[in-house]
Amino acid sequence: MKKKIKPEFDLKMEGFKYLGRGPRASGFFSISWSTDNDIFYRCVVCGSVMCASQDGNWVCKCGSLYLDIAAGRFGSNQGDKNILVYKKNLKFS
Repeated sequence: MKKKIKPEFDLKMEGFKYLGRGPRASGFFSISWSTDNDIFYRCVVCGSVMCASQDGNWVCKCGSLYLDIAAGRFGSNQGDKNILVYKKNLKFS
């Protein structure tokens, strides 16, 4: 199991509520990642943000957090506990 990384940036993001780390924080059962439009994933290393409903391949700035549609893979090279989970604050929509 990979060690939890402490981000070098503030966890707060305007318009979003920080829910925690890993798949449980996304609120979709306990072992799966949510794909809801109002859920966002953030790389703990570089702070890049990806919408959970992303429908194409995606890689964060540092290359740690990725989505590979063809292979059906989403995750972080740093481990699940190093994926920060946010929910869009609807009052800012």
